[in-house]
Amino acid sequence: MPHRLILVNNLSNAMKLISFLVISFFMTPFYVRILGLTLYGIWAMVLSVVGYMTLMDFGMQSAVMKYIAECEGKEDKEGLSEIIISALVFYSLVAIVGGSFLIIFVFQGLTLLKVDPYHLSIVKWVLLIMGIDMLLVFPGTVFQGALTGMQLFYFTNSISIVGNFIKAGMIYLALTRGHGLIGMALIILLMNLLEYATFFALVKWRYHLFPIRRSHFSPARLKQMMSFSVKSFLVMISGRINLNSDSLMIGYFMSAAWVPFYTIPANLINYTRTLLWSLTQSFLPLFSQLEAKRNIEEIRSIYVRYTRYTCLCLFPILVFLLIFGEPFLRIWMGIEFAEKGRYIILFLTLSLFFSTINPLGGRLLTGTSRQGIMVWTGFASALIFLGLGALLIRTHGLTGLAIAFMAGSLIPSVFILESSILAINMSLKDYVRKGLFPALMPASITLVILWVIKGVHYPLGYLELTLQAGAGVLIFAIAGYSIALTIEEKIFVNRVVKGLYRFGLPTHWKF
Repeated sequence: MPHRLILVNNLSNAMKLISFLVISFFMTPFYVRILGLTLYGIWAMVLSVVGYMTLMDFGMQSAVMKYIAECEGKEDKEGLSEIIISALVFYSLVAIVGGSFLIIFVFQGLTLLKVDPYHLSIVKWVLLIMGIDMLLVFPGTVFQGALTGMQLFYFTNSISIVGNFIKAGMIYLALTRGHGLIGMALIILLMNLLEYATFFALVKWRYHLFPIRRSHFSPARLKQMMSFSVKSFLVMISGRINLNSDSLMIGYFMSAAWVPFYTIPANLINYTRTLLWSLTQSFLPLFSQLEAKRNIEEIRSIYVRYTRYTCLCLFPILVFLLIFGEPFLRIWMGIEFAEKGRYIILFLTLSLFFSTINPLGGRLLTGTSRQGIMVWTGFASALIFLGLGALLIRTHGLTGLAIAFMAGSLIPSVFILESSILAINMSLKDYVRKGLFPALMPASITLVILWVIKGVHYPLGYLELTLQAGAGVLIFAIAGYSIALTIEEKIFVNRVVKGLYRFGLPTHWKF
Protein backbone atom coordinates (compact mmCIF):
# COMPACT_ATOMS: atom_id res chain seq x y z
CA MET A 1 0.00 0.00 0.00
CA PRO A 2 1.42 3.42 -1.03
CA HIS A 3 1.37 4.94 2.46
CA ARG A 4 4.63 6.85 2.00
CA LEU A 5 3.40 8.51 -1.20
CA ILE A 6 0.08 9.37 0.46
CA LEU A 7 1.92 10.86 3.44
CA VAL A 8 4.27 12.96 1.28
CA ASN A 9 1.45 14.25 -0.92
CA ASN A 10 -0.82 15.06 1.99
CA LEU A 11 1.93 16.80 3.92
CA SER A 12 2.72 18.92 0.89
CA ASN A 13 -0.98 19.73 0.47
CA ALA A 14 -1.12 20.75 4.13
CA MET A 15 2.04 22.86 3.82
CA LYS A 16 0.53 24.66 0.85
CA LEU A 17 -2.55 25.52 2.88
CA ILE A 18 -0.48 26.55 5.92
CA SER A 19 1.55 28.93 3.77
CA PHE A 20 -1.69 30.40 2.46
CA LEU A 21 -3.01 30.80 6.00
CA VAL A 22 0.15 32.54 7.13
CA ILE A 23 -0.10 34.95 4.22
CA SER A 24 -3.81 35.56 4.86
CA PHE A 25 -3.23 36.14 8.57
CA PHE A 26 -0.89 39.04 7.89
CA MET A 27 -2.38 40.33 4.65
CA THR A 28 -6.12 40.41 5.44
CA PRO A 29 -5.90 43.20 8.07
CA PHE A 30 -3.50 44.98 5.71
CA TYR A 31 -6.02 44.77 2.85
CA VAL A 32 -8.85 46.12 5.01
CA ARG A 33 -6.67 48.94 6.33
CA ILE A 34 -5.28 50.02 2.94
CA LEU A 35 -8.35 49.41 0.77
CA GLY A 36 -11.15 50.11 3.26
CA LEU A 37 -14.31 48.07 3.77
CA THR A 38 -15.96 49.11 0.49
CA LEU A 39 -13.04 48.31 -1.83
CA TYR A 40 -12.28 45.10 0.06
CA GLY A 41 -15.94 44.14 -0.32
CA ILE A 42 -15.72 44.90 -4.05
CA TRP A 43 -12.64 42.67 -4.28
CA ALA A 44 -14.56 39.83 -2.61
CA MET A 45 -17.45 40.25 -5.06
CA VAL A 46 -15.08 40.24 -8.04
CA LEU A 47 -13.51 37.01 -6.77
CA SER A 48 -17.02 35.53 -6.48
CA VAL A 49 -17.80 36.42 -10.10
CA VAL A 50 -14.47 34.97 -11.24
CA GLY A 51 -15.18 31.92 -9.10
CA TYR A 52 -18.22 31.27 -11.25
CA MET A 53 -16.02 31.45 -14.34
CA THR A 54 -14.19 28.36 -13.13
CA LEU A 55 -17.34 26.48 -14.10
CA MET A 56 -16.12 26.84 -17.69
CA ASP A 57 -13.63 24.13 -16.74
CA PHE A 58 -16.66 21.82 -17.21
CA GLY A 59 -15.02 19.31 -14.88
CA MET A 60 -12.22 18.64 -17.37
CA GLN A 61 -9.41 18.95 -14.82
CA SER A 62 -10.83 16.12 -12.72
CA ALA A 63 -11.21 14.07 -15.92
CA VAL A 64 -7.56 14.74 -16.81
CA MET A 65 -6.49 13.70 -13.32
CA LYS A 66 -8.58 10.52 -13.37
CA TYR A 67 -7.55 9.26 -16.81
CA ILE A 68 -3.91 10.21 -16.37
CA ALA A 69 -3.94 8.09 -13.21
CA GLU A 70 -5.58 5.19 -15.05
CA CYS A 71 -3.05 5.37 -17.89
CA GLU A 72 -0.22 5.48 -15.36
CA GLY A 73 -1.65 2.37 -13.72
CA LYS A 74 -1.88 0.61 -17.10
CA GLU A 75 1.44 2.09 -18.35
CA ASP A 76 -0.36 3.44 -21.41
CA LYS A 77 1.99 6.20 -22.63
CA GLU A 78 0.10 6.80 -25.85
CA GLY A 79 -3.07 7.38 -23.86
CA LEU A 80 -1.25 9.94 -21.71
CA SER A 81 -0.38 12.03 -24.76
CA GLU A 82 -3.92 11.80 -26.11
CA ILE A 83 -5.40 12.99 -22.82
CA ILE A 84 -3.17 16.04 -22.51
CA ILE A 85 -3.43 17.25 -26.11
CA SER A 86 -7.17 16.60 -26.36
CA ALA A 87 -7.74 18.59 -23.16
CA LEU A 88 -5.65 21.48 -24.53
CA VAL A 89 -7.81 21.63 -27.64
CA PHE A 90 -10.91 21.67 -25.46
CA TYR A 91 -9.62 24.52 -23.28
CA SER A 92 -8.63 26.58 -26.31
CA LEU A 93 -12.28 26.59 -27.40
CA VAL A 94 -13.37 27.39 -23.84
CA ALA A 95 -11.06 30.41 -23.74
CA ILE A 96 -12.56 31.85 -26.93
CA VAL A 97 -16.17 31.43 -25.79
CA GLY A 98 -15.41 32.51 -22.23
CA GLY A 99 -13.66 35.66 -23.39
CA SER A 100 -16.75 36.74 -25.28
CA PHE A 101 -19.01 36.27 -22.25
CA LEU A 102 -16.50 38.08 -20.03
CA ILE A 103 -16.55 41.18 -22.20
CA ILE A 104 -20.34 41.19 -22.28
CA PHE A 105 -20.59 40.92 -18.49
CA VAL A 106 -17.96 43.57 -17.82
CA PHE A 107 -19.80 46.15 -19.89
CA GLN A 108 -23.40 45.07 -19.34
CA GLY A 109 -23.74 42.94 -16.19
CA LEU A 110 -22.27 45.11 -13.44
CA THR A 111 -25.58 46.87 -12.90
CA LEU A 112 -26.67 43.79 -10.94
CA LEU A 113 -24.21 44.68 -8.17
CA LYS A 114 -24.62 47.65 -5.89
CA VAL A 115 -21.41 49.42 -6.88
CA ASP A 116 -21.34 53.20 -6.68
CA PRO A 117 -20.41 55.07 -9.91
CA TYR A 118 -17.13 56.27 -8.38
CA HIS A 119 -15.79 52.70 -8.15
CA LEU A 120 -17.43 51.32 -11.31
CA SER A 121 -14.41 51.90 -13.57
CA ILE A 122 -12.08 50.13 -11.09
CA VAL A 123 -14.45 47.16 -10.88
CA LYS A 124 -14.54 46.84 -14.68
CA TRP A 125 -10.74 46.77 -15.01
CA VAL A 126 -10.20 44.42 -12.08
CA LEU A 127 -12.90 42.03 -13.29
CA LEU A 128 -11.48 42.11 -16.82
CA ILE A 129 -7.94 41.33 -15.61
CA MET A 130 -9.05 38.55 -13.25
CA GLY A 131 -11.30 37.10 -15.94
CA ILE A 132 -8.42 37.04 -18.42
CA ASP A 133 -6.31 35.40 -15.73
CA MET A 134 -8.91 32.67 -15.34
CA LEU A 135 -9.18 32.05 -19.09
CA LEU A 136 -5.42 31.93 -19.64
CA VAL A 137 -4.72 29.55 -16.79
CA PHE A 138 -7.32 27.03 -17.99
CA PRO A 139 -4.75 25.38 -20.29
CA GLY A 140 -2.32 25.46 -17.37
CA THR A 141 -4.68 23.33 -15.33
CA VAL A 142 -4.17 20.56 -17.91
CA PHE A 143 -0.52 20.32 -16.96
CA GLN A 144 -1.31 20.60 -13.25
CA GLY A 145 -3.92 17.87 -13.66
CA ALA A 146 -1.38 15.70 -15.47
CA LEU A 147 1.15 16.10 -12.66
CA THR A 148 -1.41 15.40 -9.93
CA GLY A 149 -2.67 12.42 -11.94
CA MET A 150 0.89 11.14 -11.70
CA GLN A 151 0.55 11.85 -7.95
CA LEU A 152 3.28 14.50 -8.06
CA PHE A 153 1.37 16.72 -5.65
CA TYR A 154 4.55 17.52 -3.76
CA PHE A 155 6.02 19.14 -6.88
CA THR A 156 3.01 21.29 -7.79
CA ASN A 157 2.60 22.31 -4.16
CA SER A 158 6.24 23.36 -3.82
CA ILE A 159 5.92 25.64 -6.85
CA SER A 160 2.66 27.09 -5.53
CA ILE A 161 4.08 27.78 -2.05
CA VAL A 162 7.04 29.73 -3.43
CA GLY A 163 4.75 31.58 -5.84
CA ASN A 164 2.30 32.54 -3.10
CA PHE A 165 4.96 34.19 -0.95
CA ILE A 166 6.40 36.07 -3.91
CA LYS A 167 2.89 37.14 -4.91
CA ALA A 168 2.12 38.40 -1.40
CA GLY A 169 5.33 40.42 -1.27
CA MET A 170 4.65 42.01 -4.65
CA ILE A 171 1.06 42.86 -3.68
CA TYR A 172 2.26 44.43 -0.43
CA LEU A 173 4.67 46.66 -2.31
CA ALA A 174 2.05 47.53 -4.92
CA LEU A 175 -0.59 48.56 -2.38
CA THR A 176 1.80 50.60 -0.26
CA ARG A 177 2.72 52.51 -3.42
CA GLY A 178 -0.92 53.25 -4.19
CA HIS A 179 -1.56 50.88 -7.12
CA GLY A 180 -4.76 49.54 -5.57
CA LEU A 181 -6.93 46.70 -6.82
CA ILE A 182 -5.72 46.95 -10.41
CA GLY A 183 -2.14 46.39 -9.28
CA MET A 184 -3.23 43.37 -7.21
CA ALA A 185 -5.02 41.86 -10.19
CA LEU A 186 -2.07 42.31 -12.56
CA ILE A 187 0.34 40.71 -10.08
CA ILE A 188 -1.96 37.69 -9.65
CA LEU A 189 -2.23 37.31 -13.43
CA LEU A 190 1.55 37.41 -13.90
CA MET A 191 2.36 34.97 -11.10
CA ASN A 192 -0.29 32.45 -12.16
CA LEU A 193 1.07 32.43 -15.70
CA LEU A 194 4.60 31.78 -14.39
CA GLU A 195 3.33 28.96 -12.16
CA TYR A 196 1.53 27.13 -14.93
CA ALA A 197 4.44 27.69 -17.33
CA THR A 198 6.57 25.73 -14.85
CA PHE A 199 4.04 22.87 -14.83
CA PHE A 200 4.06 22.89 -18.65
CA ALA A 201 7.85 22.63 -18.73
CA LEU A 202 7.88 19.54 -16.49
CA VAL A 203 5.15 17.75 -18.45
CA LYS A 204 6.91 18.55 -21.72
CA TRP A 205 10.16 17.14 -20.33
CA ARG A 206 8.47 14.03 -18.93
CA TYR A 207 6.43 13.04 -22.00
CA HIS A 208 8.24 14.77 -24.89
CA LEU A 209 4.89 16.05 -26.14
CA PHE A 210 5.98 18.96 -28.25
CA PRO A 211 6.03 19.74 -31.12
CA ILE A 212 2.42 18.57 -31.29
CA ARG A 213 1.57 15.91 -33.84
CA ARG A 214 -1.90 15.48 -35.31
CA SER A 215 -2.02 11.90 -34.05
CA HIS A 216 -1.91 13.18 -30.46
CA PHE A 217 -5.41 14.61 -30.71
CA SER A 218 -8.06 11.93 -30.24
CA PRO A 219 -11.75 12.82 -30.66
CA ALA A 220 -12.64 9.48 -29.06
CA ARG A 221 -10.49 10.24 -26.03
CA LEU A 222 -11.96 13.73 -25.74
CA LYS A 223 -15.47 12.27 -25.90
CA GLN A 224 -14.58 9.82 -23.12
CA MET A 225 -13.22 12.62 -20.96
CA MET A 226 -16.23 14.87 -21.58
CA SER A 227 -18.60 12.03 -20.71
CA PHE A 228 -16.92 11.78 -17.31
CA SER A 229 -16.50 15.53 -16.84
CA VAL A 230 -20.23 16.29 -17.30
CA LYS A 231 -21.06 14.93 -13.85
CA SER A 232 -18.06 16.64 -12.29
CA PHE A 233 -19.18 19.86 -13.97
CA LEU A 234 -22.64 19.60 -12.46
CA VAL A 235 -21.10 19.00 -9.04
CA MET A 236 -18.93 22.07 -9.58
CA ILE A 237 -21.97 24.21 -10.36
CA SER A 238 -23.66 23.39 -7.08
CA GLY A 239 -20.39 23.86 -5.21
CA ARG A 240 -19.82 27.29 -6.73
CA ILE A 241 -23.35 28.35 -5.89
CA ASN A 242 -22.77 27.41 -2.27
CA LEU A 243 -19.29 28.89 -1.92
CA ASN A 244 -19.42 31.92 -4.21
CA SER A 245 -22.95 33.25 -3.78
CA ASP A 246 -22.68 34.59 -0.25
CA SER A 247 -20.85 37.83 -1.05
CA LEU A 248 -23.03 38.43 -4.11
CA MET A 249 -26.19 37.97 -2.04
CA ILE A 250 -24.88 40.34 0.61
CA GLY A 251 -23.96 42.88 -2.07
CA TYR A 252 -27.44 42.60 -3.57
CA PHE A 253 -29.60 42.58 -0.43
CA MET A 254 -27.35 44.77 1.74
CA SER A 255 -24.23 46.52 0.38
CA ALA A 256 -20.55 45.89 -0.45
CA ALA A 257 -19.51 47.37 2.91
CA TRP A 258 -21.22 44.46 4.73
CA VAL A 259 -19.39 41.78 2.72
CA PRO A 260 -16.17 41.70 4.81
CA PHE A 261 -18.13 41.11 8.04
CA TYR A 262 -19.32 37.81 6.55
CA THR A 263 -16.45 36.72 4.30
CA ILE A 264 -13.63 37.24 6.83
CA PRO A 265 -15.12 34.94 9.52
CA ALA A 266 -16.40 32.62 6.79
CA ASN A 267 -12.87 32.36 5.42
CA LEU A 268 -11.71 30.83 8.70
CA ILE A 269 -14.06 27.94 7.98
CA ASN A 270 -13.25 27.92 4.28
CA TYR A 271 -9.56 27.53 5.09
CA THR A 272 -10.42 24.39 7.04
CA ARG A 273 -12.61 23.26 4.14
CA THR A 274 -9.62 23.78 1.87
CA LEU A 275 -7.51 21.70 4.25
CA LEU A 276 -10.10 18.91 3.98
CA TRP A 277 -9.88 19.20 0.20
CA SER A 278 -6.07 19.22 0.35
CA LEU A 279 -5.73 16.22 2.63
CA THR A 280 -8.01 14.13 0.40
CA GLN A 281 -7.07 15.38 -3.07
CA SER A 282 -4.41 12.74 -3.69
CA PHE A 283 -6.92 9.93 -3.09
CA LEU A 284 -8.88 10.62 -6.30
CA PRO A 285 -6.12 9.40 -8.67
CA LEU A 286 -5.19 6.68 -6.18
CA PHE A 287 -8.73 5.28 -6.15
CA SER A 288 -8.79 5.49 -9.96
CA GLN A 289 -5.55 3.51 -10.20
CA LEU A 290 -6.75 0.87 -7.74
CA GLU A 291 -10.10 0.51 -9.50
CA ALA A 292 -8.29 0.05 -12.81
CA LYS A 293 -6.51 -2.87 -11.13
CA ARG A 294 -9.82 -4.13 -9.61
CA ASN A 295 -8.30 -3.97 -6.12
CA ILE A 296 -11.44 -3.34 -4.04
CA GLU A 297 -9.97 -4.72 -0.82
CA GLU A 298 -7.16 -2.19 -0.87
CA ILE A 299 -9.62 0.62 -1.64
CA ARG A 300 -11.69 -0.33 1.42
CA SER A 301 -8.63 -0.58 3.65
CA ILE A 302 -7.29 2.81 2.56
CA TYR A 303 -10.73 4.40 2.79
CA VAL A 304 -11.36 3.41 6.40
CA ARG A 305 -7.82 4.03 7.65
CA TYR A 306 -7.46 7.46 6.08
CA THR A 307 -10.94 8.50 7.11
CA ARG A 308 -9.74 8.05 10.68
CA TYR A 309 -6.45 9.86 10.01
CA THR A 310 -8.18 12.76 8.24
CA CYS A 311 -10.73 13.15 11.03
CA LEU A 312 -7.90 13.14 13.58
CA CYS A 313 -6.41 16.08 11.69
CA LEU A 314 -9.63 18.04 11.17
CA PHE A 315 -11.77 17.48 14.27
CA PRO A 316 -9.44 19.43 16.61
CA ILE A 317 -9.53 22.35 14.16
CA LEU A 318 -13.34 22.31 14.29
CA VAL A 319 -13.12 22.30 18.09
CA PHE A 320 -10.81 25.32 18.04
CA LEU A 321 -13.13 27.16 15.65
CA LEU A 322 -16.10 26.56 17.93
CA ILE A 323 -14.24 27.58 21.10
CA PHE A 324 -11.77 30.21 19.90
CA GLY A 325 -13.27 31.51 16.65
CA GLU A 326 -14.89 34.55 18.23
CA PRO A 327 -11.93 35.42 20.51
CA PHE A 328 -9.55 35.12 17.56
CA LEU A 329 -11.66 37.48 15.46
CA ARG A 330 -11.78 39.95 18.35
CA ILE A 331 -7.99 39.96 18.68
CA TRP A 332 -7.25 39.79 14.95
CA MET A 333 -9.80 42.12 13.35
CA GLY A 334 -11.50 43.95 16.23
CA ILE A 335 -14.65 43.87 18.35
CA GLU A 336 -17.05 44.73 15.51
CA PHE A 337 -15.93 41.76 13.41
CA ALA A 338 -16.12 39.46 16.44
CA GLU A 339 -19.65 40.52 17.40
CA LYS A 340 -20.98 40.20 13.86
CA GLY A 341 -19.07 37.00 13.14
CA ARG A 342 -19.76 35.01 16.34
CA TYR A 343 -22.78 33.09 15.04
CA ILE A 344 -21.47 32.99 11.49
CA ILE A 345 -18.52 30.92 12.73
CA LEU A 346 -20.82 28.69 14.80
CA PHE A 347 -23.21 27.73 12.00
CA LEU A 348 -20.57 27.45 9.28
CA THR A 349 -18.40 25.24 11.51
CA LEU A 350 -21.36 22.93 12.10
CA SER A 351 -21.93 22.77 8.35
CA LEU A 352 -18.29 21.80 7.83
CA PHE A 353 -18.62 19.06 10.45
CA PHE A 354 -21.29 17.40 8.28
CA SER A 355 -18.73 17.17 5.46
CA THR A 356 -15.88 16.07 7.70
CA ILE A 357 -17.62 12.94 8.97
CA ASN A 358 -17.08 11.44 5.49
CA PRO A 359 -13.92 13.14 4.20
CA LEU A 360 -13.08 10.67 1.41
CA GLY A 361 -16.60 10.12 0.10
CA GLY A 362 -16.46 12.60 -2.77
CA ARG A 363 -12.99 11.45 -3.82
CA LEU A 364 -14.05 7.80 -3.90
CA LEU A 365 -17.22 8.44 -5.88
CA THR A 366 -15.44 10.69 -8.39
CA GLY A 367 -12.39 8.48 -8.76
CA THR A 368 -14.59 5.46 -9.47
CA SER A 369 -17.07 7.33 -11.74
CA ARG A 370 -19.97 7.11 -9.27
CA GLN A 371 -20.53 10.82 -8.72
CA GLY A 372 -24.16 10.83 -9.88
CA ILE A 373 -25.41 11.09 -6.29
CA MET A 374 -23.22 14.14 -5.82
CA VAL A 375 -25.01 15.94 -8.66
CA TRP A 376 -28.58 15.95 -7.42
CA THR A 377 -27.68 16.34 -3.75
CA GLY A 378 -25.40 19.25 -4.66
CA PHE A 379 -28.17 21.04 -6.53
CA ALA A 380 -30.62 20.35 -3.71
CA SER A 381 -28.12 21.89 -1.30
CA ALA A 382 -27.62 24.94 -3.55
CA LEU A 383 -31.36 25.53 -3.96
CA ILE A 384 -31.92 25.33 -0.21
CA PHE A 385 -29.07 27.77 0.39
CA LEU A 386 -30.30 30.29 -2.20
CA GLY A 387 -33.97 30.10 -1.26
CA LEU A 388 -33.54 30.03 2.49
CA GLY A 389 -30.66 32.49 2.32
CA ALA A 390 -32.69 35.07 0.37
CA LEU A 391 -35.40 34.76 3.02
CA LEU A 392 -33.26 34.76 6.17
CA ILE A 393 -30.83 37.48 5.13
CA ARG A 394 -33.75 39.92 5.17
CA THR A 395 -34.85 38.96 8.66
CA HIS A 396 -31.63 37.83 10.40
CA GLY A 397 -28.94 39.48 8.31
CA LEU A 398 -25.56 37.78 7.98
CA THR A 399 -26.38 35.15 10.60
CA GLY A 400 -29.43 34.10 8.58
CA LEU A 401 -27.21 33.49 5.56
CA ALA A 402 -24.95 31.24 7.66
CA ILE A 403 -27.98 29.28 8.92
CA ALA A 404 -29.12 28.77 5.32
CA PHE A 405 -25.69 27.44 4.36
CA MET A 406 -25.73 24.99 7.27
CA ALA A 407 -29.21 23.75 6.34
CA GLY A 408 -28.19 23.19 2.73
CA SER A 409 -25.12 21.16 3.66
CA LEU A 410 -27.10 18.43 5.43
CA ILE A 411 -28.49 16.67 2.34
CA PRO A 412 -25.20 15.94 0.51
CA SER A 413 -23.55 14.76 3.71
CA VAL A 414 -26.17 12.09 4.39
CA PHE A 415 -26.55 10.68 0.88
CA ILE A 416 -22.88 10.79 -0.10
CA LEU A 417 -22.00 8.89 3.07
CA GLU A 418 -24.57 6.23 2.22
CA SER A 419 -23.36 5.87 -1.37
CA SER A 420 -19.66 5.78 -0.55
CA ILE A 421 -19.84 3.06 2.12
CA LEU A 422 -22.10 1.08 -0.23
CA ALA A 423 -19.43 1.35 -2.95
CA ILE A 424 -16.85 -0.31 -0.66
CA ASN A 425 -19.33 -2.93 0.63
CA MET A 426 -19.25 -1.71 4.20
CA SER A 427 -21.99 -1.17 6.78
CA LEU A 428 -22.61 2.20 8.39
CA LYS A 429 -22.01 0.66 11.82
CA ASP A 430 -18.56 -0.60 10.84
CA TYR A 431 -17.68 2.71 9.19
CA VAL A 432 -18.59 4.68 12.31
CA ARG A 433 -16.84 2.22 14.62
CA LYS A 434 -13.60 1.93 12.64
CA GLY A 435 -13.30 5.26 10.86
CA LEU A 436 -15.27 7.96 12.65
CA PHE A 437 -15.76 7.15 16.34
CA PRO A 438 -12.03 6.83 17.25
CA ALA A 439 -11.49 10.45 16.19
CA LEU A 440 -14.80 11.79 17.49
CA MET A 441 -14.19 10.74 21.10
CA PRO A 442 -10.93 12.67 21.72
CA ALA A 443 -12.42 15.68 19.92
CA SER A 444 -15.45 15.63 22.24
CA ILE A 445 -13.22 15.41 25.33
CA THR A 446 -11.12 18.32 24.09
CA LEU A 447 -14.22 20.41 23.30
CA VAL A 448 -15.60 20.06 26.83
CA ILE A 449 -12.29 20.84 28.56
CA LEU A 450 -11.54 23.88 26.38
CA TRP A 451 -15.07 25.20 26.88
CA VAL A 452 -14.50 25.09 30.64
CA ILE A 453 -11.06 26.74 30.34
CA LYS A 454 -12.47 29.54 28.19
CA GLY A 455 -15.29 30.06 30.67
CA VAL A 456 -12.80 30.45 33.49
CA HIS A 457 -10.52 32.82 31.56
CA TYR A 458 -11.52 34.43 28.25
CA PRO A 459 -8.39 34.96 26.08
CA LEU A 460 -7.73 38.65 25.43
CA GLY A 461 -4.44 38.44 23.51
CA TYR A 462 -2.47 36.20 21.19
CA LEU A 463 -0.36 34.80 24.03
CA GLU A 464 -3.37 33.70 26.09
CA LEU A 465 -5.08 32.34 22.97
CA THR A 466 -1.96 30.40 22.00
CA LEU A 467 -1.55 28.93 25.49
CA GLN A 468 -5.17 27.75 25.65
CA ALA A 469 -5.04 26.38 22.09
CA GLY A 470 -1.74 24.67 22.94
CA ALA A 471 -3.39 23.05 25.95
CA GLY A 472 -6.11 21.82 23.61
CA VAL A 473 -3.55 20.32 21.24
CA LEU A 474 -1.91 18.49 24.14
CA ILE A 475 -5.26 17.21 25.45
CA PHE A 476 -6.31 16.01 22.00
CA ALA A 477 -2.92 14.39 21.35
CA ILE A 478 -3.07 12.41 24.61
CA ALA A 479 -6.71 11.41 24.11
CA GLY A 480 -6.16 10.59 20.44
CA TYR A 481 -3.09 8.49 21.17
CA SER A 482 -4.96 6.56 23.87
CA ILE A 483 -8.27 6.09 22.04
CA ALA A 484 -7.83 6.43 18.27
CA LEU A 485 -4.60 4.58 17.46
CA THR A 486 -4.09 0.86 17.07
CA ILE A 487 -1.25 -0.94 18.81
CA GLU A 488 0.80 -0.99 15.59
CA GLU A 489 0.23 2.74 15.10
CA LYS A 490 1.29 3.49 18.67
CA ILE A 491 4.48 1.51 18.10
CA PHE A 492 5.12 3.54 14.94
CA VAL A 493 4.52 6.84 16.77
CA ASN A 494 6.90 5.76 19.53
CA ARG A 495 9.58 4.94 16.96
CA VAL A 496 9.15 8.34 15.29
CA VAL A 497 9.42 10.16 18.63
CA LYS A 498 12.50 8.16 19.63
CA GLY A 499 13.98 8.85 16.21
CA LEU A 500 13.52 12.57 16.76
CA TYR A 501 15.18 12.19 20.14
CA ARG A 502 18.22 10.55 18.58
CA PHE A 503 18.52 13.40 16.09
CA GLY A 504 19.08 16.00 18.74
CA LEU A 505 16.12 16.74 20.98
CA PRO A 506 17.16 18.08 24.40
CA THR A 507 18.42 15.38 26.73
CA HIS A 508 15.77 16.08 29.37
CA TRP A 509 13.00 15.06 26.90
CA LYS A 510 12.53 11.43 27.93
CA PHE A 511 10.07 9.05 26.30
